[in-house]
Amino acid sequence: MENQKRLQGLAQRHGLSAPSEFLRYPKFIQIETVATCNARCVMCPVEEWERSSLLMKDALFDRILADLSQHAHEIEMVAPQLHGEPLIDKKFERRVRQLKQVGIKDTKISSNASLLDASRAETVMECGLDEITFSIDGATKSTFEAIRVRMNYEKCVENILHFIKVRDRRGSPMRIRVRMTVMEKNIGEYDEFLKFWSSHLRPQDTAYGKLVHNWGSWLAGYRLPKMQDREEMNSSPCPSPWTSLVILSDGRVPLCCSDFNAIEEVGNVNRTSIQEIWQSEVMTSYRNRHLAQGRKCMSMCIDCNVWDDSSKITNRIEERLPAFTF
Repeated sequence: MENQKRLQGLAQRHGLSAPSEFLRYPKFIQIETVATCNARCVMCPVEEWERSSLLMKDALFDRILADLSQHAHEIEMVAPQLHGEPLIDKKFERRVRQLKQVGIKDTKISSNASLLDASRAETVMECGLDEITFSIDGATKSTFEAIRVRMNYEKCVENILHFIKVRDRRGSPMRIRVRMTVMEKNIGEYDEFLKFWSSHLRPQDTAYGKLVHNWGSWLAGYRLPKMQDREEMNSSPCPSPWTSLVILSDGRVPLCCSDFNAIEEVGNVNRTSIQEIWQSEVMTSYRNRHLAQGRKCMSMCIDCNVWDDSSKITNRIEERLPAFTF
């Protein structure tokens, strides 16, 4: 009964009268146009990703576009990216334009900013992207580079600050977010991070923290921070099976964004439409299990806080550090 109430509340937040309306088509869709990254972040399983194609083929992307075009009015957001660095895709700007052309209202990505030089800043700004999140996991060079291996702190910060200036000069409505993945290695720098980036952003922008997650139980030794109620979280259903669909670069559809190798594969868009996958028996089964038992229904979902509202931090935490003990 309690989980039914939670699901009803989720539906209301999305302007729906009943949870059954979620089943028409996913609200959020992530399309992995490139399955690789130029960083090697310590909390990311990038070297374990398994794909038959690292770059999404045009024929597959076009097939997805045709599908999305029939349901654009029902979609809240499309991200032409999953976990890799999206700007590695040389077709990125063209693909964003294509998404906008078929009626997608909101497009967004996250980037490490390392490839966003002055020239690329102009083309990204022009392509129609609605929101970009930059990942900066530290307020100092030493902390940032210890976490985001292969990245140069000064270069990434310089690229972001330049991009903000380009956006402001053009008067673009694009939203810019700067995010720190909060963990033991950098939590002491969060307030400094927040102060610095907040001073450079506009009212429509956000600087915030997101608690590190366990990648579907992949991250060894992971512990939820004390501020999060483990029993409450694991007893609650994850919103993802009702709201979000992920398409890997080779067309496979995993259970969720944390299922980075589609261990729980629910379909393949090379053979099946998005709506058919979304309304399939396997997706119905996952939803029913989550509704009955919460996240504890699956080992992959236990302690996963990706979709939990308490994982987002927007204010200072210096005075609350004990609550964030990992």
